[in-house]
Amino acid sequence: MMLMFLCRSCKEYSTVKSKAQNRYDLRDELGGPEVKLQCSECLSTNNLHVNRIMAQSKISSSVLLIAIAVAFVLCATFALSSLGFISTATFVIPLAMYGVYKKQEENTIRQFNKTLVS
Repeated sequence: MMLMFLCRSCKEYSTVKSKAQNRYDLRDELGGPEVKLQCSECLSTNNLHVNRIMAQSKISSSVLLIAIAVAFVLCATFALSSLGFISTATFVIPLAMYGVYKKQEENTIRQFNKTLVS
């Protein structure tokens, strides 16, 4: 999960470096409901409320998980082909792992964006 905000000056999105899983943790980590964040594009300082920070899916984690799944499929196919058969489980297990990961990440993002602090 990646946290982002929209810069008021240049209208570009910038990231927030935080491991917070919800806005309450983010508020505590950043020191209050009103925070000063610097845009990575135009370097202007933005005074934002924590509710203006949104969560989004990280592409890099999805790519890494797909690469691991492909490596698993290749290794399992090679190992099972030497035994004389190729199981459909070599394809189902990585797909199921990816599906569970994406569903969990989507639920976390949805919960973060739905919860607002005052």
